[in-house]
Amino acid sequence: MAEAKQTRIKRANATNEKRVHESLEFINSLKMKMKAVVSSHITRKKETELQKSTEKRSRMIVKQKKQLFVSVTVITSSRKQVHGSYDPRYLTQVSSQLLKLMELEEKQKTNTHDSVQYKLFLCNVDQKPLNHEEVNSLMELITTFASEKRFVLSSYSDLFEKEKEDYVFCLKKTLLFELSPGIRPDYVVLIEDDAYPSTNLFPVLTYILHSHMETRNRANFITKNKESIAYVKLYHPRRLQSFISLEPDRLPELLGISMLFGTLLTGLYAYIKPKIYFSISKGSVNLCFVLFVIYSGMLAFCIGRQNIMAFRQLSKHLYAFVPAPHCCTPAMLFPSGNAWHLIDKLAHVKCRAGYGKDTALFDIMRDSNMSAFMVSPSLFEHIGMYSMLRRGKLVDPDILP
Repeated sequence: MAEAKQTRIKRANATNEKRVHESLEFINSLKMKMKAVVSSHITRKKETELQKSTEKRSRMIVKQKKQLFVSVTVITSSRKQVHGSYDPRYLTQVSSQLLKLMELEEKQKTNTHDSVQYKLFLCNVDQKPLNHEEVNSLMELITTFASEKRFVLSSYSDLFEKEKEDYVFCLKKTLLFELSPGIRPDYVVLIEDDAYPSTNLFPVLTYILHSHMETRNRANFITKNKESIAYVKLYHPRRLQSFISLEPDRLPELLGISMLFGTLLTGLYAYIKPKIYFSISKGSVNLCFVLFVIYSGMLAFCIGRQNIMAFRQLSKHLYAFVPAPHCCTPAMLFPSGNAWHLIDKLAHVKCRAGYGKDTALFDIMRDSNMSAFMVSPSLFEHIGMYSMLRRGKLVDPDILP
């Protein structure tokens, strides 16, 4: 067991080092591009005209209001203080990937009037924000918020309260930031700095926003809308996605898969062996069907729900939008209106060991008669190997995804 754990840790470290190298190359190339733009011969007059044109265009966008604005904020704290010289550069990896994906999403836009505009921010909640080297190296590329509050950690439970306070600070700062004059975000995505985004993050997120969050009339049918949704989880731990779960949809899902493939196998058997199949009695046919259903269920259970659900990644249209469990907040989507309600309620909640911000958010959502949803499969991968809430304790990477 110990050898297997060490192998997984080495594999995770190797992946981490490769991503860091690629991320640094991309960040440096962006900085070079920015320097080239700054050094170009653009007169101040043209800059002013461009700014006025942008403001005018922004006002036109407000009038149309088909376009959605989403602010994406990465909450970060220095990892060096957690485990000596340990410097995984999670923030560099995550920020680099988000910038790449935003750039790709911008290029692939086909309908500018019905598109989603994404803007990236960093939120530095380190106790000594000026000492967070990764943030300092990214500030010239990404707008950054920094918390000036110094939290006194007198006990272990205070870590959970600090995490909640940091979360509220970053959410509030993001909501208040104007993306253009008079324009604030319609939605906010909060990401912890060790949540690595998948390559299809923004296509799926755009689809989810237009298909599930915004009110649409379709043949007198109104879809779920953001006024009733407190938040949407974009990540859920892989270990909690199996068929063995207290979630009410898991057993019906296993039964549905068993019935579907049991029917298909029965039909296939009838096609391959028609003489045998149609010569047996009706009772034997039913028994054959039941056996195929049981076989399909056992096979699905052995393969694992996590692996079966991976087929949904083939298309943004296949991602599920299901009720969210209470656990975990590495990546969350908040409608701006309801985010203010959550901020107000969280101010009156005290987090502690055994009652983290994820549970607090779930309780507020339930007490407010609102709903919460989850996108499945997850749009993020949890790459952190050292837990901040466990004072730098090494976490087995096998339980992280």
